[in-house]
Amino acid sequence: MLRIWFLFAVLCVFGAGCFPTKAPEKMDTYKAVDAAAKHTGPYYLDLNGQSLSRLPEGITKLSGIAKLGLRNNDFKDGLTGIGALDSLVWLDLGQAGLTELPDEFGNLKNVTMLYLSDNKLGSLPSRISGLSALVYLNLDRNKLKTLPPEIGKLKNLKWLRLNFNQLTELPPEICEAGNLERLYLRRNKLKALPAEIGKLKNLKWLLLEGNSIPDAERERIRKALPGCNIEFGF
Repeated sequence: MLRIWFLFAVLCVFGAGCFPTKAPEKMDTYKAVDAAAKHTGPYYLDLNGQSLSRLPEGITKLSGIAKLGLRNNDFKDGLTGIGALDSLVWLDLGQAGLTELPDEFGNLKNVTMLYLSDNKLGSLPSRISGLSALVYLNLDRNKLKTLPPEIGKLKNLKWLRLNFNQLTELPPEICEAGNLERLYLRRNKLKALPAEIGKLKNLKWLLLEGNSIPDAERERIRKALPGCNIEFGF
Protein backbone atom coordinates (compact mmCIF):
# COMPACT_ATOMS: atom_id res chain seq x y z
CA MET A 1 0.00 0.00 0.00
CA LEU A 2 2.84 2.36 0.87
CA ARG A 3 4.58 1.90 -2.47
CA ILE A 4 1.31 2.26 -4.38
CA TRP A 5 0.65 5.58 -2.63
CA PHE A 6 4.17 6.79 -3.39
CA LEU A 7 4.05 5.79 -7.07
CA PHE A 8 0.82 7.76 -7.44
CA ALA A 9 2.43 10.76 -5.72
CA VAL A 10 5.49 10.69 -7.97
CA LEU A 11 3.40 10.49 -11.13
CA CYS A 12 1.33 13.47 -10.00
CA VAL A 13 4.40 15.43 -8.96
CA PHE A 14 6.43 15.00 -12.12
CA GLY A 15 3.39 15.39 -14.31
CA ALA A 16 2.56 18.72 -12.72
CA GLY A 17 6.16 19.92 -12.47
CA CYS A 18 5.93 20.70 -8.76
CA PHE A 19 6.05 18.90 -5.44
CA PRO A 20 3.43 18.28 -2.74
CA THR A 21 3.52 20.54 0.30
CA LYS A 22 1.04 18.58 2.39
CA ALA A 23 0.07 14.97 2.91
CA PRO A 24 -2.51 13.43 0.56
CA GLU A 25 -6.05 13.74 1.92
CA LYS A 26 -6.42 10.02 2.57
CA MET A 27 -3.23 9.81 4.63
CA ASP A 28 -3.77 10.18 8.38
CA THR A 29 -1.84 13.07 9.92
CA TYR A 30 -0.50 13.32 13.47
CA LYS A 31 1.25 16.21 15.18
CA ALA A 32 2.76 14.32 18.11
CA VAL A 33 4.59 11.04 18.65
CA ASP A 34 2.13 9.89 21.31
CA ALA A 35 -0.80 10.41 18.97
CA ALA A 36 0.84 8.27 16.28
CA ALA A 37 1.99 5.49 18.61
CA LYS A 38 -0.90 3.09 17.87
CA HIS A 39 -0.91 3.68 14.13
CA THR A 40 0.95 1.27 11.86
CA GLY A 41 0.92 3.46 8.76
CA PRO A 42 1.36 4.76 6.23
CA TYR A 43 0.81 8.16 7.82
CA TYR A 44 2.20 11.70 7.99
CA LEU A 45 3.89 12.86 11.20
CA ASP A 46 3.87 16.66 11.12
CA LEU A 47 6.42 18.03 13.59
CA ASN A 48 7.08 21.26 11.72
CA GLY A 49 7.75 24.36 13.81
CA GLN A 50 7.74 22.68 17.22
CA SER A 51 11.03 24.17 18.52
CA LEU A 52 12.72 20.77 18.52
CA SER A 53 16.46 20.56 19.24
CA ARG A 54 16.58 16.76 18.83
CA LEU A 55 14.28 14.02 17.60
CA PRO A 56 11.44 13.53 20.09
CA GLU A 57 11.61 10.61 22.47
CA GLY A 58 9.85 7.52 21.19
CA ILE A 59 9.90 8.40 17.50
CA THR A 60 12.26 5.52 16.64
CA LYS A 61 9.75 3.05 18.08
CA LEU A 62 7.02 4.14 15.68
CA SER A 63 6.24 2.04 12.64
CA GLY A 64 4.81 3.02 9.29
CA ILE A 65 5.76 6.71 9.08
CA ALA A 66 5.66 7.47 5.36
CA LYS A 67 6.04 11.22 5.53
CA LEU A 68 7.87 13.21 8.22
CA GLY A 69 7.86 16.99 8.50
CA LEU A 70 10.64 18.50 10.62
CA ARG A 71 10.86 21.91 8.97
CA ASN A 72 11.41 25.09 10.95
CA ASN A 73 13.03 23.55 14.01
CA ASP A 74 16.56 23.93 15.40
CA PHE A 75 18.30 20.56 15.69
CA LYS A 76 21.34 21.91 17.51
CA ASP A 77 21.62 18.60 19.41
CA GLY A 78 21.69 16.60 16.17
CA LEU A 79 19.55 13.94 14.56
CA THR A 80 20.58 10.87 16.54
CA GLY A 81 18.21 8.02 15.71
CA ILE A 82 17.13 9.30 12.29
CA GLY A 83 18.54 6.20 10.61
CA ALA A 84 16.00 3.97 12.36
CA LEU A 85 13.10 5.57 10.46
CA ASP A 86 13.48 3.26 7.49
CA SER A 87 9.80 3.40 6.47
CA LEU A 88 10.15 7.03 5.34
CA VAL A 89 9.60 7.91 1.70
CA TRP A 90 9.32 11.71 2.19
CA LEU A 91 11.37 13.82 4.61
CA ASP A 92 11.37 17.57 5.09
CA LEU A 93 14.30 18.98 7.09
CA GLY A 94 14.27 22.44 5.55
CA GLN A 95 15.18 25.39 7.78
CA ALA A 96 16.07 23.03 10.61
CA GLY A 97 19.33 24.50 11.94
CA LEU A 98 21.46 21.70 10.53
CA THR A 99 25.23 22.12 10.26
CA GLU A 100 25.92 18.47 9.40
CA LEU A 101 24.19 15.18 8.67
CA PRO A 102 25.00 12.05 10.65
CA ASP A 103 26.40 8.99 8.87
CA GLU A 104 23.23 7.08 9.83
CA PHE A 105 21.38 9.29 7.37
CA GLY A 106 22.52 6.79 4.78
CA ASN A 107 20.18 4.18 6.30
CA LEU A 108 17.12 5.94 4.83
CA LYS A 109 17.10 3.71 1.79
CA ASN A 110 13.38 4.21 1.00
CA VAL A 111 13.37 8.02 0.99
CA THR A 112 12.50 9.34 -2.45
CA MET A 113 11.97 13.03 -1.68
CA LEU A 114 14.33 14.90 0.64
CA TYR A 115 14.23 18.60 1.52
CA LEU A 116 17.37 20.02 3.18
CA SER A 117 17.13 23.62 2.02
CA ASP A 118 17.84 26.68 4.20
CA ASN A 119 20.31 25.03 6.55
CA LYS A 120 24.02 25.56 7.21
CA LEU A 121 25.42 22.38 5.71
CA GLY A 122 29.05 22.74 4.65
CA SER A 123 29.39 19.18 3.40
CA LEU A 124 27.51 15.92 2.92
CA PRO A 125 28.53 12.54 4.34
CA SER A 126 29.77 9.89 1.95
CA ARG A 127 26.95 7.68 3.23
CA ILE A 128 24.55 9.85 1.25
CA SER A 129 24.96 7.08 -1.30
CA GLY A 130 22.78 4.89 0.93
CA LEU A 131 19.71 6.87 -0.13
CA SER A 132 19.41 4.63 -3.15
CA ALA A 133 15.71 5.37 -3.84
CA LEU A 134 16.19 9.16 -3.87
CA VAL A 135 14.44 10.92 -6.75
CA TYR A 136 14.36 14.54 -5.53
CA LEU A 137 17.00 16.30 -3.39
CA ASN A 138 16.76 19.96 -2.41
CA LEU A 139 19.92 21.52 -0.94
CA ASP A 140 19.22 25.15 -1.84
CA ARG A 141 20.64 27.88 0.39
CA ASN A 142 23.26 25.98 2.35
CA LYS A 143 27.04 26.50 2.62
CA LEU A 144 28.23 23.61 0.49
CA LYS A 145 31.70 24.06 -0.98
CA THR A 146 32.09 20.52 -2.31
CA LEU A 147 30.01 17.41 -2.94
CA PRO A 148 31.15 13.89 -2.10
CA PRO A 149 32.00 11.62 -5.06
CA GLU A 150 29.33 9.25 -3.75
CA ILE A 151 26.65 11.61 -5.08
CA GLY A 152 27.11 9.77 -8.38
CA LYS A 153 25.80 6.55 -6.83
CA LEU A 154 22.29 7.99 -6.57
CA LYS A 155 21.13 6.20 -9.70
CA ASN A 156 17.44 7.08 -9.27
CA LEU A 157 18.03 10.80 -8.73
CA LYS A 158 16.16 12.96 -11.23
CA TRP A 159 16.05 16.39 -9.63
CA LEU A 160 18.98 18.00 -7.76
CA ARG A 161 18.74 21.53 -6.42
CA LEU A 162 21.97 23.22 -5.30
CA ASN A 163 21.11 26.89 -5.77
CA PHE A 164 22.75 29.51 -3.53
CA ASN A 165 25.67 27.49 -2.18
CA GLN A 166 29.44 28.02 -2.40
CA LEU A 167 30.41 25.28 -4.84
CA THR A 168 33.63 25.92 -6.74
CA GLU A 169 33.54 22.59 -8.60
CA LEU A 170 31.50 19.44 -9.05
CA PRO A 171 32.99 15.97 -8.63
CA PRO A 172 33.30 14.10 -11.94
CA GLU A 173 31.34 11.25 -10.33
CA ILE A 174 28.15 13.31 -10.43
CA CYS A 175 28.03 12.46 -14.13
CA GLU A 176 27.42 8.82 -13.17
CA ALA A 177 23.95 9.77 -11.88
CA GLY A 178 22.60 8.90 -15.30
CA ASN A 179 18.89 9.47 -14.61
CA LEU A 180 19.40 13.10 -13.63
CA GLU A 181 16.93 15.33 -15.49
CA ARG A 182 17.18 18.66 -13.66
CA LEU A 183 20.33 20.15 -12.16
CA TYR A 184 19.97 23.57 -10.56
CA LEU A 185 23.24 25.38 -9.72
CA ARG A 186 22.28 29.05 -9.58
CA ARG A 187 24.46 31.43 -7.55
CA ASN A 188 27.49 29.29 -6.81
CA LYS A 189 31.17 29.90 -7.57
CA LEU A 190 31.58 27.59 -10.52
CA LYS A 191 33.91 28.38 -13.40
CA ALA A 192 33.59 25.04 -15.16
CA LEU A 193 31.72 21.73 -15.10
CA PRO A 194 33.32 18.27 -15.20
CA ALA A 195 34.75 17.15 -18.53
CA GLU A 196 32.37 14.17 -18.33
CA ILE A 197 29.20 16.32 -18.20
CA GLY A 198 28.08 14.91 -21.55
CA LYS A 199 27.37 11.57 -19.86
CA LEU A 200 24.18 13.06 -18.44
CA LYS A 201 22.17 12.07 -21.51
CA ASN A 202 18.81 12.47 -19.71
CA LEU A 203 19.48 16.00 -18.48
CA LYS A 204 16.69 18.33 -19.59
CA TRP A 205 17.37 21.46 -17.50
CA LEU A 206 20.69 22.90 -16.35
CA LEU A 207 20.51 26.26 -14.56
CA LEU A 208 23.81 28.09 -14.05
CA GLU A 209 22.88 31.74 -13.60
CA GLY A 210 25.12 33.64 -11.22
CA ASN A 211 28.29 31.62 -11.88
CA SER A 212 31.43 33.03 -13.51
CA ILE A 213 31.64 30.60 -16.41
CA PRO A 214 33.79 31.82 -19.34
CA ASP A 215 32.39 31.90 -22.85
CA ALA A 216 34.57 29.03 -24.05
CA GLU A 217 33.35 26.78 -21.24
CA ARG A 218 29.75 27.75 -21.95
CA GLU A 219 30.17 26.68 -25.55
CA ARG A 220 31.74 23.37 -24.51
CA ILE A 221 28.82 22.67 -22.16
CA ARG A 222 26.29 23.44 -24.88
CA LYS A 223 28.00 21.05 -27.28
CA ALA A 224 28.24 18.32 -24.63
CA LEU A 225 24.52 18.60 -23.82
CA PRO A 226 22.77 19.36 -27.13
CA GLY A 227 19.33 18.28 -25.94
CA CYS A 228 19.42 20.19 -22.66
CA ASN A 229 17.85 23.55 -21.81
CA ILE A 230 20.79 25.49 -20.38
CA GLU A 231 20.53 28.89 -18.73
CA PHE A 232 23.71 30.85 -18.00
CA GLY A 233 22.18 34.25 -17.35
CA PHE A 234 24.11 37.43 -18.02
